[in-house]
Amino acid sequence: MENLTLYEKHFNLTVVVHCKVLQVSDEIKEVAQKFSDANLLTQKSYDDCVHIATSLVFDCTCIVSWNFKHIVNIKMVTGVKLIAAQTGYGNATFICNPSYFVEGI
Repeated sequence: MENLTLYEKHFNLTVVVHCKVLQVSDEIKEVAQKFSDANLLTQKSYDDCVHIATSLVFDCTCIVSWNFKHIVNIKMVTGVKLIAAQTGYGNATFICNPSYFVEGI
C-alpha cells in the first residue's frame, strides 16, 4: 500500500471498514449451481459462481471486481439479471470494475 496515493489509501480503507463476512449457505450453493447449469461459468470457476450467488442472496448493491474473464463482462451481467429474475431475488446485483467509482477515469 506504500505506492498508493492518499485518496487510494482512503478508498481502500473505506471499503475494508464497511465489509462484513458472509457465510456460504445451502441456498447460496443452489443459486451458484444455476450459473454453472446456465453455462455462464464452469465448475472450474465455481468460486466465482458462489461469489455472485452470495451477492444475490444477501441483496448486495454491487460486485466490484477486476475479473473481466469470469465476472465483469456482458455475458455474466445478462446472466445474473436472468437468474435473479428466475430465482426471485429481485434486482440483480450491479457488476462493475473499480474504475467505475473513481472520478476522471
